[in-house]
Amino acid sequence: MTELQRRTIPVRGGARYPIAARPKDFKAAHRIIAVSRREHEPMVREHFPEVMERIQYFEIGDLDVEKRLDSSTCNEWKAKLPRIQPTGRSPC
Repeated sequence: MTELQRRTIPVRGGARYPIAARPKDFKAAHRIIAVSRREHEPMVREHFPEVMERIQYFEIGDLDVEKRLDSSTCNEWKAKLPRIQPTGRSPC
């Protein structure tokens, strides 16, 4: 059982390898969010330096780094994404 299944968080589209971003993705985006500055900023700097200032980073560690979401992290996510309604049990 995966952590998402345990928390009853639905995954749309099934498992897949990550899809590389393309310049047209950034041009079409109203908002750009990346999870983990440490992980993604070097790639963005190398491949898309022109969008560096547009990116908003959410510092949510992978499960091997951060086992559960604390209340301040949950409140931060809820404030940044007020229109997203969780389904099933919340990871908070």
